[in-house]
Amino acid sequence: MDNSFKSNSNQLLSSLMEKHNSKTLKKIKFKNLKILVDFISDYKPKSKIKKEEIDILEYLNIINNKKLEKIDKKELLSLEKDYIYPFINRFMKYGFKYKFAWLYIFFFVLVFDLILFSFINIFIPVFSGIYVISAINKEIIAYKENKLW
Repeated sequence: MDNSFKSNSNQLLSSLMEKHNSKTLKKIKFKNLKILVDFISDYKPKSKIKKEEIDILEYLNIINNKKLEKIDKKELLSLEKDYIYPFINRFMKYGFKYKFAWLYIFFFVLVFDLILFSFINIFIPVFSGIYVISAINKEIIAYKENKLW
């Protein structure tokens, strides 16, 4: 399925590119989709990524058959949640990230810093500062590589 996946997905992507303007393509994160398709095409062993191939092809088919100018953000997020996010969850170790996902963990780390503050009476956000710098750095890298969702 590797060659058929690559050819089918590239055909669907080029169809999207021909039909829509750059604003609409940005709305569906076209650059990120291309990176995703390239990653899946190059991933080895192919037997471990069959479900993701099917999900991405199905997502691209749905996107191709809809009027993207009229699609709202809620419906687009629902489609991403069903087809893209499982892939992101599985392949985070390869640099794929969610936008601002680090913020939730930051609040827990900040609470830890506040507990530490209650014991030493000097507020130095050691853990939260280190975490924020690290998380923002990873998010910037993912953004530059078009792996940020």
